Amino acid sequence: MARLYILDGHHFLYRLFHAVPEFTTSDGRVVNAVFGLARVLFRILREERPDGLVVVFDSRKNFRTDISPDYKGTRDRMPDNLRVQESLLLQLLGVLGIRVLSVDGYEADDIIGTLATQCQKSGIEIRILSSDKDLFQFVWDGVRIYDPMKSQIFGYADAEKKFGVAPEFIVDFLSLVGDSSDNIPGVPGIGPKKAAVLIGEYGSLENIYANLDDIPGKTRDMLAAYEAQAFLSKRLATIDVRVPVSCELSDYAAPGPEATESAETIAFLESLEFRSLIPGDRVSSLADFASLGIAVREIDARIIAHIRQSAHEKSHIALATWGNGLSLSGVVVMTAPQTAYTATPENPRFSEMIDLLLGYDRLVGYDLKSDLRRLEAWRVWEENDMSTR
Repeated sequence: MARLYILDGHHFLYRLFHAVPEFTTSDGRVVNAVFGLARVLFRILREERPDGLVVVFDSRKNFRTDISPDYKGTRDRMPDNLRVQESLLLQLLGVLGIRVLSVDGYEADDIIGTLATQCQKSGIEIRILSSDKDLFQFVWDGVRIYDPMKSQIFGYADAEKKFGVAPEFIVDFLSLVGDSSDNIPGVPGIGPKKAAVLIGEYGSLENIYANLDDIPGKTRDMLAAYEAQAFLSKRLATIDVRVPVSCELSDYAAPGPEATESAETIAFLESLEFRSLIPGDRVSSLADFASLGIAVREIDARIIAHIRQSAHEKSHIALATWGNGLSLSGVVVMTAPQTAYTATPENPRFSEMIDLLLGYDRLVGYDLKSDLRRLEAWRVWEENDMSTR
């Protein structure tokens, strides 16, 4: 079955901006989010090879702000260091030949919902690349939510377990509990557990209100007092699946893995000093860090103590590893911008460093799950090796 990957552009741009430690090129351009998304896209094209791939963006204005001027009103403006990366991201997508889609008056969620609904009817397998809770309402046969940064795929049962309601009732769920990220108010006093109970008994929001007299006590009073707000919340949470876009897979044909190695792509990567993404270079090459103005230090006893102190203070530690598959060739950690600490298995402190990282719960990274798998595999192999000596 043909597969179409639909990537939520602004969602991933924000997410990677916060997941990848900020760094700049030698001429001062901030590029961490573009670097992170490039790695995600390269892995998809090289390893997963979907038949279709499209990156979807919000338009500047959409119909929900006409319904409620406060919609998304609590969000901070886009940080300047992220805003300047948008044009670079679009350049990257153009170089790779990946389709970009935005429609005036609609959010990315509406476009994604339309593609998921209509293309699935044509027998195309859909993977929505996002962790936005609104989009879980489209999970059914042939449609999955896919988080490539955590290598997680959510099907129908997974979505139901996550929210406590079936995917077809997620809009009703959000109508009751609200969504602070989008400034959808919901009904005060009704949290996820109470909403799941109400939906489990009555189903849709409309049917809950049709049976309002059967609902006891304070819950009935709050529902009655905030009825208009509940239905406004449902209008805001409902995704429009009638956006005028093509649902022909050929319009979103994904480039092959060779696109990641074309002369144009290599030139673009070189212009941003992303040498670690060029085939043949190490993922976390020390030369790359130096070229980005990041000081690189070999891990020793003093640096181990510094990292332990950061862990004691519950600070975030950024982690990256390199190697083939589960093979671990080295690690790089950062506790603050512009300084990277690195070690390979030949380092006498390497084993101590691995134990420290595996015992810490505030690690961040663009592909943390894969990094931790490498660390855990190395620890198992090391223990087995020691036991046979």
